[in-house]
Amino acid sequence: MRRAAYIYGLYSPDGELRYVGQTMLTPKRRLGQHIHDSHRKNHTCQIWIRSLSGVPQIRALEICEPSLAAERERAHVSLWRRLGARLTNMTDGGLGTPGHIESAKTRSKKSASHTGIRHTAERRKQISDALMGHGFSPETLAKMSSAAMGNKHSLGRKYRPETIDRLRAASKGNMNCLGRVLSPETKAKLSLARRRWWTEQRKKDGRL
Repeated sequence: MRRAAYIYGLYSPDGELRYVGQTMLTPKRRLGQHIHDSHRKNHTCQIWIRSLSGVPQIRALEICEPSLAAERERAHVSLWRRLGARLTNMTDGGLGTPGHIESAKTRSKKSASHTGIRHTAERRKQISDALMGHGFSPETLAKMSSAAMGNKHSLGRKYRPETIDRLRAASKGNMNCLGRVLSPETKAKLSLARRRWWTEQRKKDGRL
């Protein structure tokens, strides 16, 4: 499925637009990242999120090709500033790198920085309420459907013979499924785990 980029807006609980951004993730996942980052970073947007009594709302402003995301983000930032929006954006937009793949070292550092965060029960409920039931308008759904047409990455894709040979060679000695030989200790652990699961199921069904 061809991926699309989202130009999105973050809104305060009372509906005021305060931030415009771009993402290759779904708006729901990007909102989760913003909330998570608000406990670790001190950029203007994160400071604003921390100041809210609730959590921000996220809305897709536009769906476009990834190559156009930077340009469209700049256009939206410029537009909303001209309309008087009090954006917390620190730049004019378009400085991101949609589709950029981070190194394993960078991902490891980010993971370590996010470890150990604990939200209060009230904060968890606010986050859950904000993420639950997020939907799109018919117009947005139509744009998403249009962007996904012309599948080039999954169903119906045909590989060249040399590509098939490389995939076949890479899958030899698969350590995750077929061909993997388990040690007696691992087999015993798996067997015990299955027996425990079935025991719990019988208890729930009233058979024990």
